[in-house]
Amino acid sequence: MSDFFVSEIADKNKWEELNRNCFNKTFMQSWSSKEWRRSLGQKVWLFGILDKDQLIAGALIAKMPIIHKYGLKKFFLFIPHGPLIHKDYWSIREELLNTLLSYLREFFKNDTSISFLRVAPPWLREKENIKIFKDSAFRNAPMFIVPEVTWCLDISLSEEELLRGMRKTTRYLIRQGSKNQSLKIEKGCDSEALDAFLSLYKKTVNRHDFHAFSLNYLKKELECLRQNNEILIFNAYYREQPIASAMIIFYQGVAYYHQGASANHQPKGAPGSYLIQWRAIQEAKARGCSLYNFWGIADQEEKLNHAYRGLTLFKKGFGGFRRDYVFNQDLIWRMSYWPNYLIEKLRRRRRNL
Repeated sequence: MSDFFVSEIADKNKWEELNRNCFNKTFMQSWSSKEWRRSLGQKVWLFGILDKDQLIAGALIAKMPIIHKYGLKKFFLFIPHGPLIHKDYWSIREELLNTLLSYLREFFKNDTSISFLRVAPPWLREKENIKIFKDSAFRNAPMFIVPEVTWCLDISLSEEELLRGMRKTTRYLIRQGSKNQSLKIEKGCDSEALDAFLSLYKKTVNRHDFHAFSLNYLKKELECLRQNNEILIFNAYYREQPIASAMIIFYQGVAYYHQGASANHQPKGAPGSYLIQWRAIQEAKARGCSLYNFWGIADQEEKLNHAYRGLTLFKKGFGGFRRDYVFNQDLIWRMSYWPNYLIEKLRRRRRNL
């Protein structure tokens, strides 16, 4: 085995440079994400693997609660869209993964409250990558926390080419919305923009009955990411009333449609959600992004009652391609893993995911 060593990383520039040099990464492993999670009161570590003085791999790791009832306090460790592997060391990613795992077992060996480690790898779902996790004693998680399947669009093309690549209906609605003088799109990251988003987000949650992020979670996300100009909220107003909203994250040449919301009734002839996406794509191009990530879609598109079916059809209408990551992976540390496994299994079935 090579002479690598693991250390906590406290240098923002080093961490962001590692992200820049990775084939597969999302904003979930960014320095801003670390700040945002800590602002929520989570315990978060940035562990890096070094080859001499060079940071060649790493992972943002958060300690997350499983159950805090009846006097029980159980947790799991979570690596969202990681670990990161420097592109020059990708060929030895299995060795680097096992180096990290060995370190984590030793670092957390006295913390008996931790039941398991969950990894959501941003590694493509290919046989070799799947085998690496299987050989390291991982198993498929019963429930994903961050998307395992995303829909992406190459926005290095011209606007005319992007419009031609869209579904006919999507293209028509964008053009119709652009001509509607009563439909306005505003962008910002101040409290007013957030309030408009949150008012629609509450309605969307009630309408679809999905597992929602807390309002504090969304506020902290905005506060931390806007410090580095990494987030914007796009709000659609029809006759000065908010009808649709989206939270877009910009990170290292990629824009992410991270959160969306809409009013219960959409006015005819005012396709706010479609026009928001087009304005966000235009903003991403202006910022020099080459990829627009629509975030999660249904993993089983043929499943008619899938909770993401309608959203998947909406996103795919803009053109693009599907990207499948290795399923979220669990590494069991203690028997207290199994009750949570059964609960998550039932939860996924109940949510039609």
